[in-house]
Amino acid sequence: MTESTVPATHDKWIDRVVAWLLPFHPVAGVVAVVLLSLRSRSVIRGLRSQRVDLLVFAALGLAGWASVWAGVDAARGAVNWLVPFAFLWLYVLGRWAVRDPEAFLLDLLRATGLLALVVVVARLFELQVSVAGITLLDRFAGPGGRGYVIGQGVNGLAVVLEVGAIGGLAWLATARTGRGRLEGGIIGILSLAAVFVTLSRGAMVGVAASAVAGALLLSWRVLIPAAALLGVALVSSPLFRERLLSTLDLARNVQRFRIWEGSLKLIRDHPWLGVGPGNFELAYPQYRLPEEYEHAMTPHNLYLNITTGWGIPGALILFGWIAWVMLRNLRRSMAPYKKVVLLILITFWVHVLFDDLITPQVGLLLGCLDRPDDAPQQT
Repeated sequence: MTESTVPATHDKWIDRVVAWLLPFHPVAGVVAVVLLSLRSRSVIRGLRSQRVDLLVFAALGLAGWASVWAGVDAARGAVNWLVPFAFLWLYVLGRWAVRDPEAFLLDLLRATGLLALVVVVARLFELQVSVAGITLLDRFAGPGGRGYVIGQGVNGLAVVLEVGAIGGLAWLATARTGRGRLEGGIIGILSLAAVFVTLSRGAMVGVAASAVAGALLLSWRVLIPAAALLGVALVSSPLFRERLLSTLDLARNVQRFRIWEGSLKLIRDHPWLGVGPGNFELAYPQYRLPEEYEHAMTPHNLYLNITTGWGIPGALILFGWIAWVMLRNLRRSMAPYKKVVLLILITFWVHVLFDDLITPQVGLLLGCLDRPDDAPQQT
């Protein structure tokens, strides 16, 4: 992967601002949408050329509205109906509004590496920082400190950091220059260490799955730094070792299985339209297993979350389309940066088997993956 630069256009700063803001706060997703939407003319032209995708989006919209009207709370459902379409809008922005997807990816990885450095340093020195009553760094003190950085804690922080973990290691394997390999290695190792700080098991499983995929898609060398850092963490941190081994202990994860079982019972009774987008919390109590003590507000699984709200047809439309976008690019001859993007997406879609999370980076990167390599730069 080359260390390319953003084309010399009058608004080239937009890509850089978006990439550097995204990892640091959830509100950055709103900023990304606003800034990239300034290029909506390019996006509309691109959308008009994708009739199949537009038909899929329309089918999803109709399935969602049917779920809204049949759901437990129509007003709540109408608001949450927008969530997948916000993701789809990020996809179209990534595909047609980002000027140079490779440069955008590299800036995003650098920004994520900077966030990872903050997390690692904060954990080493157990920093607690607030400015004018706003908490910047928190929950890093004590043996169980897992971190909180400007509105992002534990799993939310991990889903952002895993972009840099697998992205940096994949950059290390694909960069054509020594500088690129060095930068990718530093970002990957820092980000992976920061993921370990969060102790997020979903992120660990996601990174492990994409590291294996990276060994097959890129090079087995992707596994070396990841395995080395994992070994150091296992030896040096009993808490990390205990947390990692707990992923293999079915008895210690039985609570999550109970939530999934209750969610599947809900789906069994509402297979076609679900209970309405965002209505899981209202409908789930009657399906909760007696032995479940957590009183879950979500199913802790993004796929189950969407299926319980939208029904099986709606979930199949959304996730089937996402899978098709990834598979149709896997079948093509991909540029090196696209292989990095694909591995990042694999990390996320494995992670959300265990958490119902979403991040704007995923929508934007999915669009970058689907961009034709010969697409002209818009001016």
